[in-house]
Amino acid sequence: MRKANHRGTATQRRRRGFVRGFFFPSLCSLCVAVPLWFVFFGAMAVRPAAAAAAKPVVSTLGNGATLITLYEPDASLVAFDIFFRVGYAEERQAGAAEGIVPLLSRAWISSVEGRSAGRLARDIGAVGGSFGTAFGGDYVELYAVVPATRESVGNAAQTLVMNIIGRPEFSAEAVEEAKREQLRAIGLENDQIFNNTMSRLRARLWDASPYTRSPLGSESSVRALSPDTVKAFYSRYFRPDRAVIVVAGNIRPEDARRLIEANSNAAAWGEGGKSSPVAPIAAEVLPRTPSDVQVSRRTRITFMMAGFLVPGTRERQDYPALLLLEALVGSGKGSRLFRNLRDARGIGYEVGAVLQPGMYQGLLAGYVATATYRMGPAGPQPILEEVRKGLLGEMKSVLATPPDAEELARAKALVKGRYALRHERLKDRAWLLGWSEVMGLGADLDASFDARIDAVTPDQVQRLARRVLGANHVLALTLPEQ
Repeated sequence: MRKANHRGTATQRRRRGFVRGFFFPSLCSLCVAVPLWFVFFGAMAVRPAAAAAAKPVVSTLGNGATLITLYEPDASLVAFDIFFRVGYAEERQAGAAEGIVPLLSRAWISSVEGRSAGRLARDIGAVGGSFGTAFGGDYVELYAVVPATRESVGNAAQTLVMNIIGRPEFSAEAVEEAKREQLRAIGLENDQIFNNTMSRLRARLWDASPYTRSPLGSESSVRALSPDTVKAFYSRYFRPDRAVIVVAGNIRPEDARRLIEANSNAAAWGEGGKSSPVAPIAAEVLPRTPSDVQVSRRTRITFMMAGFLVPGTRERQDYPALLLLEALVGSGKGSRLFRNLRDARGIGYEVGAVLQPGMYQGLLAGYVATATYRMGPAGPQPILEEVRKGLLGEMKSVLATPPDAEELARAKALVKGRYALRHERLKDRAWLLGWSEVMGLGADLDASFDARIDAVTPDQVQRLARRVLGANHVLALTLPEQ
């Protein structure tokens, strides 16, 4: 599932005088008491140190939240990344309208108790950090990156935990502005050929599963959401037992824990008990290959996408092989789609594969952007049937022709290299830890990633290929208007 970020609407950004992102409010504007960091934070080590960064430390706070700390003494920044296990399953359990989770994430940081959206906007900017929210289908994320100074880090923790998590307001003004932004996002989603095709493919792959829902909701479902509905949903599910809190950078684990716990206690976060239980989403099986899902629009090319259901990330033993299967099928110029469809046969301007992991179930899709006709002696000849056979044939070729040692080694090198590149920024390292934990893969995935990929055998890839690519599929097309 692609992660969608929210850092304010264009109107909000112009009003706040920023081009991108948010900045933390001043200490006096959002904190209603003596700054908590001042009480106990004097011993925090924010100065660079020569020691190497420690491995992630995972613990459970007194209120039930999971805390992951990653001490990097040479870092000049501290990143907070707070995940909540809230998504499609919770929307279904609460009987909530489609799109309530992204709407909540958009409205969340617009106002807190005692501060209107306008007042909060004026207050932001005293500290040179940035923060925002994101949603990813199975989770909601609240994040921040600040300079590694006592004031900045303390202020960030208070803003995130005591104010935004502990005292959100979801005012009518904030919810209405979030609605306007989400409706614009729905329009943009419909305008983008990849996203629009993927949305239609998802809707056909699943039947009863909440994963068939549109991630952003529909215009009617978004317009129907009210501040009271958003507040009730937040109160029901945004509890500590659903939270994974990552603090990474130049702050010692013991200081990070004291800081988070103090702000949690000040906000009385968790005193209301655990969140409402939610039944897991049952994995579905596509009973047959349905007719093509197609639509015509003003475009010069045809965009074709073939999708297959894959195991959810909670089946963590399958995840490394799943990444390799994606790489073999359509990642990079060494993939089968690129070598055998685009290079050898000249089909497609762009080909590839995309994996959208879900906690309970995900999808693997191969795609090709292609001409609709090929010029021949008798004039334009339709080629879409050839493209269809080529796309599905190369995806399913793993079934009949397993990867040899060289091909599998290439896929492993690609997957490991791509993962390593995602560690360049402190924010990304924090995100990977939190995402892995909240999705059921475990925070230890990061440290053991290369070893897990290397340990995958050809037999494991083949078993997973039979399970995924040997099943029924959905084909979605976006065609040029006639």
